[in-house]
Amino acid sequence: MYIDFRQGNFRVWAGGVLGSGFFGFAALMAAVNPEEHLVGGDDPTTRFLAWVCTFLFLIPFGALVIFAPKLLGRTGVTVDQAGIHGIPWSDLVGVGIAYKVNPAPQKVPLPEGVRRQGHVLEFFPAPGVDLTDRVAGLRPATEPPPHPGLPSERFRLPMPDASAVPARIEQAVRSYAPHRWLGTYQRTWTPLA
Repeated sequence: MYIDFRQGNFRVWAGGVLGSGFFGFAALMAAVNPEEHLVGGDDPTTRFLAWVCTFLFLIPFGALVIFAPKLLGRTGVTVDQAGIHGIPWSDLVGVGIAYKVNPAPQKVPLPEGVRRQGHVLEFFPAPGVDLTDRVAGLRPATEPPPHPGLPSERFRLPMPDASAVPARIEQAVRSYAPHRWLGTYQRTWTPLA
């Protein structure tokens, strides 16, 4: 089962391309032929503003087109009877989802679920197993384990916040390797990691 981390990205990308392309083209037409497309088109300030608007819309349009493969590429994990994300179940002690909560007081109190951020899928390797450089995207981390008997060293894969992805990963791991599922737990607050 493949769980995509970029659900809905195509719609956002397509909306950005269509919106910036439409307004960029309209601004370009106004800049090239202001007498026909703009009220007061003979004014140099109006023509200058039309060129500024052209660049303001066409630069994001170009960036969205150029970076489309990266923005729309497949990013996620595969969970099946063999393992998760290309790692055999036998090489793992456990898999869990960690999140962090900003300890700073909020001006407007938010529910706990909304305050959660920095979701990561954590892989706890079995003794003697090194996951370094084995799977792209995994970052090593060390902090106190969420459950007794687990190593403090683990590997993390960043996930999207506030989505259905954590629930889908939990369901998949529970169906293929329930004894490896560690649950969802809070990790140490760090503002950048």
